Amino acid sequence: MGTGYAFKNCNVIYGDAKKDVEKMMTILIHEDGLIQEIGKASNLAIPSHYQTIDLAGKYVMPGLINAHVHLFADGKPFTLSASEGLLNFAFHYILDTRLGRSVLKKRVKKNALTALHSGVTTMRSVGEFFTLMYSSEMKLMQIGLLAPIFWCPGIS
Repeated sequence: MGTGYAFKNCNVIYGDAKKDVEKMMTILIHEDGLIQEIGKASNLAIPSHYQTIDLAGKYVMPGLINAHVHLFADGKPFTLSASEGLLNFAFHYILDTRLGRSVLKKRVKKNALTALHSGVTTMRSVGEFFTLMYSSEMKLMQIGLLAPIFWCPGIS
């Protein structure tokens, strides 16, 4: 069993256009990592064994969803003007090697963690040919809760 947390003095954004930001709120996170309760500190009893973290006016909001990711890329726009033959050569003789897969996995992990630190908690790959190479890596990262939720089309 993990540790429970109480995030105090935070501003909560619910992601609902009809609901205003609620200020000076407390969020209780149960030992299993799920939100237990959200409310004003005066209305919540914080369990004595919970670790209290004062967010001092910082904002908390639901995780973002990116439904179109290419994790081998870092999100910066680029143009690719290469023939299909050149792309196939690069994939089969450079990227689909032990060294190439190792470089890609490190890049994918770095880009996934950057997304997570930016508030993205759910990602869906668009199914590029790299997906098979890194989908198992993402599943392993999720088990340790080090990564966002990740879906790849056609991969279970």
